[in-house]
Amino acid sequence: MMRTTTSAALREQFRPAPPQAPVTGPGEREALERGQPVHTPVALRLPIVIFGVGFLVLVVLAVFAAVNGSSLAAAVGAGICFAVLVVLGIVIGFQRAGQNRRVARGMPHALELWSEAYYCAHCDGVFFPASAAELGAPVGEVLSLYRFRQVIWGAGVYADLA
Repeated sequence: MMRTTTSAALREQFRPAPPQAPVTGPGEREALERGQPVHTPVALRLPIVIFGVGFLVLVVLAVFAAVNGSSLAAAVGAGICFAVLVVLGIVIGFQRAGQNRRVARGMPHALELWSEAYYCAHCDGVFFPASAAELGAPVGEVLSLYRFRQVIWGAGVYADLA
């Protein structure tokens, strides 16, 4: 039991890149792992779903307002709320797609540096051999797992996504 927990914690600390932010769901992560770009239509699926649900809610509110004889002010208010949700969904979708593209671009260099590292179980740290200095690795010091992740993610130019 303890071994599994330790392995899971080490695996999380040694992660060469941040986890991919979901933009639309299944298929995107596999595309990024194969090095394929994430296209804009994929990033727009989430806002389209939000748009569809919001449109249905708007129609139901309009019908409800018409049946009850109340003004359409409720429907207009719902429409404004819906528009805000659509804009928010589009912004979040493009932001996540952009972050995923950044990680995909930096992953080769981060993995190259990551593959040069050695883990020392005795001191619970990571070190790089002298040959890794040309890749920009801090040579001659034992890095904590947190510092190691900073170095690797910095090499991939996505350390600020942590």
